[in-house]
Amino acid sequence: MDRWLALAAVTAPRERLLIPAATIMSYGSYGFEARSMGFISTIVLYVVLQLGWTLLSRTFPDLVGGALLKGIERRNAIAVESAKDELSKSTQTEIESLRADYAMLKSSVDFLSASHGEVRAKMIGATEDLWRVLLQLGRLFSTVIFVDTVLLAKEIDAAIRRDDQNSLVQTAKDFQNRDTIVLKFQQAGANDADKDRIFVSPRLWLLFFVIRAVYARAALLMSVSFKEKSYRDWRQDDVLVKLLTNVVPDKVVSEMRQLPCGGLQNLIRHLESAFLAEAARVMSGVHFFADNFSEVQSTLIMEKEKIVPSVE
Repeated sequence: MDRWLALAAVTAPRERLLIPAATIMSYGSYGFEARSMGFISTIVLYVVLQLGWTLLSRTFPDLVGGALLKGIERRNAIAVESAKDELSKSTQTEIESLRADYAMLKSSVDFLSASHGEVRAKMIGATEDLWRVLLQLGRLFSTVIFVDTVLLAKEIDAAIRRDDQNSLVQTAKDFQNRDTIVLKFQQAGANDADKDRIFVSPRLWLLFFVIRAVYARAALLMSVSFKEKSYRDWRQDDVLVKLLTNVVPDKVVSEMRQLPCGGLQNLIRHLESAFLAEAARVMSGVHFFADNFSEVQSTLIMEKEKIVPSVE
């Protein structure tokens, strides 16, 4: 009100500026009284409402409590419904993700099952081929193993030094020529066995490799013995001993080296038994399916956790 009076005083004509001061003061007093009355009315209204609410709550406590309870229940119901909707959406998303993972896993298992028959047939064929080679090597190099089985090391050495034609050592004299070793390897099919390596387990191939090398090394030692007229005992050959300890426990190798005769044959039998045990596992298909299924599971986990980098 005071602002409007001032503004009127500025904009009014000069003749109207002669407004009595009492009039102006009366207008100012009126505005202050109006503001005071409005403030007092607000306080009075607030006090009346508080008194009414207190009177109502004490007079009708059940009614007021019920109304409050219903309001709280309504707000809680809204909150619960909202939480249910969010949980439902989250659960549905998780279910869809699990369904996608299951579909991928099922398709992978179906693929493995479909291809398992063909691959397993090749695995069995490769394992049979390797065993057939070992049997041929045992037959073609049998004389070298036979000499160590029936004669002592000193007896073999004496027969070689004297070139005793009546000794059993003569049964292995054809290995005096090193070309015989190569020829017998070819006859056994040992040189072509590498084509089967892809279809067998690493351990099976290692056992085959060691047995094949034992035959070759024993025959080579016999060839050198005839050439030098002195027996090269396999027990003292570091190359052969190290080769054996790759797959045979050191204790077993040590015990076989202590035997006066027959130790080499026992070691070969030990290796063959290990080969057959691994061959049974390979041909059963457990090795192939377990390894591939484990690969599928790892891929799913990596995809789930976004570990596999995307190709840009």
